[in-house]
Amino acid sequence: MLEIKVTIETPDLSEAITQLALALKGSALVADSNSAEMVIPAGTPMDVMEAVPVAPQPVTPAPAPAPVPVAPVPQPNPAPAMNPPQPAAPIPAPVQEAPKIDMNAISRAGAGLIDQGKMQDVLAVLSKYGVQVITQLREDQFEAFAADLRALGAAI
Repeated sequence: MLEIKVTIETPDLSEAITQLALALKGSALVADSNSAEMVIPAGTPMDVMEAVPVAPQPVTPAPAPAPVPVAPVPQPNPAPAMNPPQPAAPIPAPVQEAPKIDMNAISRAGAGLIDQGKMQDVLAVLSKYGVQVITQLREDQFEAFAADLRALGAAI
């Protein structure tokens, strides 16, 4: 057999245990009408502290309240408008600026076309702009040159 001893030291614990023991024995406790505390009558013997076997009481949860149906509140009919409401104009989606075409983007696109075996087509586009290599393109020609590379199948 295993013996366990528990020592609890708190102020007013003995008073609380006494009240509990009295309540379990069915002793008369006096309720103080000015507070929520129970008062032990004077002269109560300490033998009420004897162990009183208590069978655990099953706890039954309170049933959940049934939902209350709520009737819809009738809305008064608004007076008919003289002019039917106009549908709202669709809000245009924000226009994203196309990424700025730079020399690096054109170089990558041209290299991709050359890898696809379209070297002659790339040279033809270069000659259209009067240059032999892309580094000779002016910045104002980048967009048009990129469009011509796209027409050849470049991903730019």
